[in-house]
Amino acid sequence: GFAIAADEAQPILETLSAGEPVLEAFLGISSAPLTADLASQLGLEPQLVSAGDLEGAVVLDVSVGSAAEAAGLQVGDLVVAIDGEAVGSPEMVGDAIGSREPGDTIQLTIVRDGAEDTLDAVLGSRRA
Repeated sequence: GFAIAADEAQPILETLSAGEPVLEAFLGISSAPLTADLASQLGLEPQLVSAGDLEGAVVLDVSVGSAAEAAGLQVGDLVVAIDGEAVGSPEMVGDAIGSREPGDTIQLTIVRDGAEDTLDAVLGSRRA
């Protein structure tokens, strides 16, 4: 069966009953898992990926006008952590964003051109 806890569903029902849209946090990227081939293309050591020493989500697209664009994320960046929590896959990025609210500020740890950097992003919103 499929069930949603009542305490999670109640705010959504109240929002819908008031005729307002249900909004979720939105970063504005599409990403792919880091593979040895992608690591090589990004100038990273493929051996680190094969050994499990380097994981993350490779940014494939940045939406125009999004929180990601405003924060300075670029295609080819490797997202390795959000708010200090390691990110090993695109799904983990989605989970991290999904647990936040529109307007929340997050800190992204990225690898760009072989160097680690941090960016702050104020999450936007989109209809759930």
